[in-house]
Amino acid sequence: MINNIHTLNEKNPPNFLEGFKEEGWYVDESDLCYDIEVDNCEFTIIVEGKSVLSENDKLVLRSLLGKVVELDLQIANKTKSYKDYEFELSYITIGKSVLFGYCGINVNSIWESEFAVESGDSSCIFKSVF
Repeated sequence: MINNIHTLNEKNPPNFLEGFKEEGWYVDESDLCYDIEVDNCEFTIIVEGKSVLSENDKLVLRSLLGKVVELDLQIANKTKSYKDYEFELSYITIGKSVLFGYCGINVNSIWESEFAVESGDSSCIFKSVF
C-alpha cells in the first residue's frame, strides 16, 4: 500500500494483456464496458460513448493494459496520503483522456486521476495530468 492506496502491484498482478479476451464487452447506458477479473485483480474498463471499439480505441486499450500497473503505481506515489481512508482502483475510463477511478474501501468516496493520451503507430504514451 502506498499513501493508503492499494496498488495492483501489491496483488502480484498477472499480465493483463494476456488475460484480456475480446468477448465480454457490454453496453451500460451509452458506454462500452468490460470487467477485468484476473486472479485477485479486478476493475472495469469504460469506453465513453461507444458501442463498438474503433481501431484507435483498441490501440489505446492494448497500450493501457500493458502499462496499467505502472500507471497505478505512479498515481499512488504522487497522491497525498489519506491517513484514515484506503482506496483501490475501481475503473478506468477511456475517452478524450484516460481516467483512473479510485473508490474508498472504508469510506464512501470516489476520486479520479487523469492521463493525456498520445497515440503513435503501434502504441500510446500516457502523460499524467495533475
